[in-house]
Amino acid sequence: MAKDFSEAIDEIMPLVQDGDNSTPFIICRNPGDPNSPWVVEYPYPAENAGERFKQRCETDPYAVIYRGADFDGGSFSYVHDKVLGQILRSEYYDYLWNGSHSESDKRRLNALINFAEDNIGAFSHTAVGYLMELDKPFASLDKFCPFNLATGHPGWVYNLSLMADAVDQIEQRIESEIAKQKGARKERGAKSSDGKMNMPGSAHIISKIELDGYVIELGENAGRPKPYYVDTGKDGKNIVTLRTESLPVALEAYSSQINVRAAALQREIDGKPPLAVLTSGHCLPDSKNADFTGKLVIVDAESLMPEYRSSESQIAHCTHGNGARPDAIGRSVFCKELYSGESVAYDRSAILGVADVSKLPQWAKAKLETRNEPQVKAQTKTAAPQKPARPEEKPSLLCELDAAIAEAAQIDERKGGSHTKKRGDMEVE
Repeated sequence: MAKDFSEAIDEIMPLVQDGDNSTPFIICRNPGDPNSPWVVEYPYPAENAGERFKQRCETDPYAVIYRGADFDGGSFSYVHDKVLGQILRSEYYDYLWNGSHSESDKRRLNALINFAEDNIGAFSHTAVGYLMELDKPFASLDKFCPFNLATGHPGWVYNLSLMADAVDQIEQRIESEIAKQKGARKERGAKSSDGKMNMPGSAHIISKIELDGYVIELGENAGRPKPYYVDTGKDGKNIVTLRTESLPVALEAYSSQINVRAAALQREIDGKPPLAVLTSGHCLPDSKNADFTGKLVIVDAESLMPEYRSSESQIAHCTHGNGARPDAIGRSVFCKELYSGESVAYDRSAILGVADVSKLPQWAKAKLETRNEPQVKAQTKTAAPQKPARPEEKPSLLCELDAAIAEAAQIDERKGGSHTKKRGDMEVE
């Protein structure tokens, strides 16, 4: 049965949620039907799946084949983005194999495909829906991206500092392309409340909230028998899913899920020390540019999600990371929270400085006494200020190696399937 891309993903979700490992399916384009461009095919018997997939690739070189178990019970959004990422990568490989490219072009395209896989979830459903209507979405993404995201550093897959701007610019250019086709599209779909086109069969997020690592989403799939949905998930896996034809029912379920998570969060907060937000005034003077390695540091509350803006989430022991050094190329600072012992990672800009132990809350001082950490106790507010970074100096080979290792660790986390970030820009190991 032909369908749009979102409907194709919707069809396979029962197999994903069941963890089915016996039913292979192929997702590919449906040539000759622009109104229903996608199809899900189930080769039978399963032993013929490989041969049938080869046949499908003759008409659609970017076809993909999976089993439900390949997605480890992931949510709709996780499955959608993983399949889309594989389709884009298949086109990327095809583009490289069937053309002559300079080394600089290859680096640029490699940076773009990794950027796309990591950030596809940051694009609106409108932008993704538009790309998936095209025969060559990766080539169009290349056309819409105004930046060369490649870097000269061996440890960086793409330029992270351009990431947000690239998403924004690509979105704007896709919206401009859609506006050119506005007359034709008006007959096929209505505009959503944010002014973007809401095509039949496409998903539109009405409201979304993240609490304690849980993502609760209320949305609409236009043109379906049960268009409204509520998804609650954690770590990329759906825990509760509701589909209904009634918006009031969906709103009630959405509100109920928020209340459940809010109550759980309150119970967690009740077991923690009294609320106290730490600032740069709780740091040693002039320690913003210090080497944080082995030191107790204070995390900027503004870099954390609202429910974690308190001292028990702000005090952490820096264990390693290229970003721990002020003159390094990398930005990642890896730590262990003093309160929970949980491993976390931050961008260096999220660290206010080295903690002044004398100004910490009583619970933190008690923990330090219990742990008997002499290196932390040695931190005093009379510590000599550190020299600022000197970017004009060429980094040593050791710095470059450390940067590559830190960046590889971050990339492995993003590729590992976890789509939930507990606190703002921080990633949990």
